[in-house]
Amino acid sequence: MKLPVTRQQMFALTGYRTPTIQRMRLGADADGRLVAIGHDVQEQTSTLREFAEQTATPTRVMYAAPNRRTTHRLAALDVPTPSWMRAPGECPGMYALESAMDELAVAAGIDPVELRVRNDPDADPELDIPFSTRNLVACLRDGAERFGWSSRDPAPGVRREGRWLAGSGVAASTYPARFRPAQAFARAEGHDRYVVGIGAADIGTGARTVLTQVAAEALGVEPGQVRMLVGDSALPRAPVAGGSAGTASWGSAVEGACRALRERLAAGEHEAEVTYDTSDDVERQKELSRHAFGAQFAALRVNVDTGEIRVDRLLGVFAAGRILNPRTARSQFVGGMTMGMAMALMEESVVDPAFGDFLNHDLAQYHVPVNADVHAIEAHWIDETDPDANPIGVKGIGEIGIVGTAAAVGNAFFHATGVRLRDLPLRPDRVLQALGS
Repeated sequence: MKLPVTRQQMFALTGYRTPTIQRMRLGADADGRLVAIGHDVQEQTSTLREFAEQTATPTRVMYAAPNRRTTHRLAALDVPTPSWMRAPGECPGMYALESAMDELAVAAGIDPVELRVRNDPDADPELDIPFSTRNLVACLRDGAERFGWSSRDPAPGVRREGRWLAGSGVAASTYPARFRPAQAFARAEGHDRYVVGIGAADIGTGARTVLTQVAAEALGVEPGQVRMLVGDSALPRAPVAGGSAGTASWGSAVEGACRALRERLAAGEHEAEVTYDTSDDVERQKELSRHAFGAQFAALRVNVDTGEIRVDRLLGVFAAGRILNPRTARSQFVGGMTMGMAMALMEESVVDPAFGDFLNHDLAQYHVPVNADVHAIEAHWIDETDPDANPIGVKGIGEIGIVGTAAAVGNAFFHATGVRLRDLPLRPDRVLQALGS
């Protein structure tokens, strides 16, 4: 059954990211090492159905501090029901945390990259268990070198290019590396041809491509010899395309089925078919904290006459396990970073206070970035092997690209102007008001 909706109806019926009001409190010693972290969140839901976004959860795993407190409070309003939006929780939560870390760096007189390095924990601060891998420091160091961070003047509001103020900023990123039970089958069809099937959904992220690669590698054949079946409820059951868990969950099932099929073929069963279920693999996982990490860097200019912001460069470096396909991975990272930039500069829903519905419910009034808004975006990654993440050693990359980007843009705005804006988006009218123009 399908329910088509118009563009205008989509805004109210398909959900939206929950608006949040966040209060951050950081306490640190003279060396910038955190001794206290407080993150309190208020967010809205509807009176029809409760939906809560886990906004403060990334604060629990990011930095070490002996005293930590996070809270979430919901306000039920007569508005459409919020829903999942790319990196729910981590995206808005890390904007607050990474903006606060930038403020702390300025107050303590410590380089923002160095401040984050000093507060990198050895184990999960919330669960007190080891990380499977945590290469945030490597991302920060590599990103700083690629970006040319060492040439940055630490003083805000000093670099001017005519009527433009220029600045740069940094923020960290994180997202959980999930692995969910899934089933897949693999069958030999003769003439060195194979059919592999799983009830996954390729929503344009390249899932069919990478699953074909995983199957071919496990079978020891060329990708052209594999016919990959997805997107059909008749196929073995698999989790949804969400939570950055698709490739890890589906790929592990595909790898298991193809590996088992290869063993049967080697034993002489030339028309074999096997089905593999990863439920036991999920149950046998060690007690570890599994996350992907990254570092986002932004360079921008602010026009003092119009309040216009131009992002000249975005650079992200990520530690996200084994990268199966560099081309599709780069596309995922760049897409997420583009959305993060839009979150910082332009995306905003305006609600009618009388009727509780959206006023700017079309692409003429709800602004999304186009090519002219995105000048130079670079996505890189650390060569990271994480055998404890899942059988194929990958971590989800669909969402971490957006996390931290808005904060990097906001921190760059402060560096350019010396003024801190905490409300998103950074609209020209807000910029002009903040600059006193």
